Amino acid sequence: MESIYRALIESIVYIATREVPDDIADDDVRALEAINAELGTVSREELEKLIALAQTMKDSASDPVRKQGLGELIENLTAWN
Repeated sequence: MESIYRALIESIVYIATREVPDDIADDDVRALEAINAELGTVSREELEKLIALAQTMKDSASDPVRKQGLGELIENLTAWN
């Protein structure tokens, strides 16, 4: 299951941190909203595992943009927990 969590985290951070034209950014927002809606249905235990993995990934990240994206994801997930 960790590999699924890792793939999900990578996808969210990629979408959230990339620079794109406004029309594509609108699609990105819709995709992130759909992901967030699904994440809102996961159990507390699953959410805690996702947060822990995101924190591990943030701790090992060297790129500041990636580190920031992971931090924002952690903040959002923690707010639901």
